[in-house]
Amino acid sequence: MIARTMRESLYTYWHGGEAARALATNPAKQASATTSSPPPPPPPTPGVFSRRQFTSNAPAAVPAPVEAILPDEGPDLPAIGTPVDRVAGLLFKLETQRRRRSGPAVLSAAHRRYIQASAGWRLRLAYNLDPGDPALYEILYHYITTTSQDLGQVKERSRIVTEKALAQAKSSQGGMANALTGVGAAINGLNDLILAAQPGFPTKNEVAPHWNNIISLQQQFRETRAAAEREGWWMNIPFARRVEIDDHARFLDRIVVKFRDNLAARGYLVSHQ
Repeated sequence: MIARTMRESLYTYWHGGEAARALATNPAKQASATTSSPPPPPPPTPGVFSRRQFTSNAPAAVPAPVEAILPDEGPDLPAIGTPVDRVAGLLFKLETQRRRRSGPAVLSAAHRRYIQASAGWRLRLAYNLDPGDPALYEILYHYITTTSQDLGQVKERSRIVTEKALAQAKSSQGGMANALTGVGAAINGLNDLILAAQPGFPTKNEVAPHWNNIISLQQQFRETRAAAEREGWWMNIPFARRVEIDDHARFLDRIVVKFRDNLAARGYLVSHQ
């Protein structure tokens, strides 16, 4: 529960946060906000499975500066619903505002580094609390591969977290979420192999272990998913969590199909279950 609670704010942070309200239509305020600081640089491409080239001289990605917004008024208690629903709605609004930045100035480089380091610490803690969460793994992998200029360090850290996810998925304690995390880790491992071999392409013997991991973990997920429905405990999982699991599984399936087509076009005999 703690890991999932932390994950929501981390997911918001790495994906740009909620859409901030635009500045009020006051020309004086808008002029002050735009002339007091230079325009922010374009943000890095967000999203899970964000691919990158291994270049040693590429600058590390930093969180995009947040557009200046005006601070909100205090949230009002919703006027409709049961008392419990109204209090829950108020708490949700408070949590939403807590994640918004109300300062009018663009973040300084030092402040960006502080926020990035703080987010990285919380991310690692959340992932260690729940290493089977597919979203936490993807955010951590993206963080590792986009926040360091040391190519050797990036490769080593990404390898460690990927191998940990695969080991967890293949263990006797691995469940549906672990299998999905393992599929994502195997895809990242295959993608790293292909990138490292550029401008060439890895051999069939190098590709085979990664592809076998993808196929076996996909099958493991499907079997566990079918058993959950057959045994009746699938419906005991909260609805939002069930939707998240199925959506992520379909997302990974689409990526696997693209890899399969790419490998088949190069003459690799691959299977897809």
